[in-house]
Amino acid sequence: MDFDFRFRNTQGKWESSGHKKGVDRASAFRALTKQAGGMPAGEYMSRPRGRQKDWDLFSLDQQGNITAPR
Repeated sequence: MDFDFRFRNTQGKWESSGHKKGVDRASAFRALTKQAGGMPAGEYMSRPRGRQKDWDLFSLDQQGNITAPR
């Protein structure tokens, strides 16, 4: 499945981080991180590419661990 990713910048606006294929969101994000040479820690959102409008929020910490809001 192909996923879109966005990052919340320092001004609070969402900007595109890219898109990548993966079995699930976590594997797609790891592949995108590897391709980009790392991603900044902070808030992200993702969704499968296509017509889906709902985004899933998650955070990336300094160690590269992904956490979903509760």
